[in-house]
Amino acid sequence: MPGRKYTLEERLEVVMHYLASDEGYRLTSARFNVPRTQVRIWVAAYDAYGEEGLKPRDKGVSIDPEIRIEAVKAVLSGQISQTQAATKFNVAGASSVAKWLKVYKEQGEEGLRSLKVGTKRVSYMAEHPELIEAAEERSKEQRIHELERKVKRLELQILYLPKAESLSSVRDKVRVVDELRQHYPLDQLLSTARISRSTFYYHLKALRSPGKYDEINRRISEIYDENQGRYGYRRVTLALRREGGVINHKVVQRLMNGLDLKAAIKVKRYTSWRDERGCAADNLLQRNFKASRPNEKWVTDVTEFAVNGRKLYLSPIIDLFNNEVISYSISERPTMPMIDDMLIKAFARMDADSTPVLHSDQGWQYRHRWYQYQLRKFGVLQSMSRKGNCLDNACAECFFGTLKSECFYTRKFNDVDELKVVLEDYIRYYNTRRISLKFNGLSPVEYRLKTYPLRI
Repeated sequence: MPGRKYTLEERLEVVMHYLASDEGYRLTSARFNVPRTQVRIWVAAYDAYGEEGLKPRDKGVSIDPEIRIEAVKAVLSGQISQTQAATKFNVAGASSVAKWLKVYKEQGEEGLRSLKVGTKRVSYMAEHPELIEAAEERSKEQRIHELERKVKRLELQILYLPKAESLSSVRDKVRVVDELRQHYPLDQLLSTARISRSTFYYHLKALRSPGKYDEINRRISEIYDENQGRYGYRRVTLALRREGGVINHKVVQRLMNGLDLKAAIKVKRYTSWRDERGCAADNLLQRNFKASRPNEKWVTDVTEFAVNGRKLYLSPIIDLFNNEVISYSISERPTMPMIDDMLIKAFARMDADSTPVLHSDQGWQYRHRWYQYQLRKFGVLQSMSRKGNCLDNACAECFFGTLKSECFYTRKFNDVDELKVVLEDYIRYYNTRRISLKFNGLSPVEYRLKTYPLRI
C-alpha cells in the first residue's frame, strides 16, 4: 500500500521469508502484500547493514552532508540509481536522494551542506545570505551551460544530417559518430544518430580490429574472377572447402554481398520446334533424370546464339550420370550434318554393352529419318518430350541456361568465330573444373573418374 509505514518486525519477516524460501521477489511481494520494489530494497539493505538497515528512519533526521554529496555524485555518474543510492547509503528512501539531486543542481555542494529539515533550513539560509547569492550565481551558470548545450546540439544536427543521407548501415553511422566525437559529446552524437552506446562500441571495436575475413575476401574475389563471375555463394563455399577451409555458406553469402559479387543470371532459351514432320518417339525418360552409371541416359537439344547479325548453333549430348557434355558440335546453321557430327562423337564413347536412352524434344532434327536410323544402328533408344513441354527435357534446358548466363551474356563478342572459341573453352571448363553442388564439389569428370575410374 502506497504511503504505509512498516515496522522493523514486518520488514524482517519479509526479508527472512525471501532468504529462507525459493520464492522470488514477485511471490514474496504477493504473499505479504508489499510492493516488489520495496522487497528488493529491504533485502539489499539487510545484505549491506543487517537488521540496522531495516530500522525505519525518520525522514526528518539530518544526514551527514558528505554522505549526501557522495550519494548524489554516484547517481549523476550513472553508477547507481536513486533507489540503489538510498540502500547503499542507508537513507530513508529514494525521495530523499531525489531532493538532494534537485538541491545540488540548483546550489551545488554548499546547498547540500547547508540543507536542513523544514523551517530550520530556511532560517539557516536567511542567516547566511552569501549562500543565496552563490546559489543564484550557480543557477545562472547552469542556464548558460544548458543554452550552450542546445546550440551544440543544433550544430551537430546540421552537421550530421547531410552525412547521414548517404548512410545505409549502422557501421557507416558509427564511422561518422567516431569522426565527430572529437568535437561533440558522445551522448549527443548517439542520440542524433539513434544508436545505443553498446551498439556503437561493438561496431567500433569491429572497425578497429584486424580484418577477420580479409584473407577470405581476397580468396573469394580470386575464385569469382577465376570463374569469370559464374559462381554464386554456394559454389564459392564449396571451392573454399576444397582448399581445406571450414566456412558457413551464409558467411560467404554475406561477404559476397559486401564485395558486390553476384553470379550471372539465366535468360530465356532458344527453341527449335517448327511443325509436325517425321515420326515422334515415346517419352521413355518420363522425367526420371537419375542415372546409375555412365552411358545409361543421355539428353540433347540445340540452342542459338546471335552476334552482330550472325548466328551460331550449339548441339551437345549430356550424360545424366554426371551431367558431363560427352559430345557437341557447333555450326552457323542448324543442319543435319551438325547433328551427325555430334552423334559420331557420342557413339565413340559407348562400350560394347552400352544401350543408352537418348532423350530430346520434338524438334525437326530428332524426327528426321536419318537421325532415327543412326540411333537404331548403334543400339541407342530414342525418347522424346511431350510436345510443348520443356520440363520433360529440363536437364538440357538447365545446361543451356547455365552456359549462356556464365559465358555468353556476361561479355561482348566481336564475331561468331570469337564466340566459338569461347564456347569450346567453356565446355572444357564445365566438364573438368566447374564444381557441382550435386556432386559435393567435384566437377563432372572428377565425379565420373572417382565413381568409375576405368571409364573413358
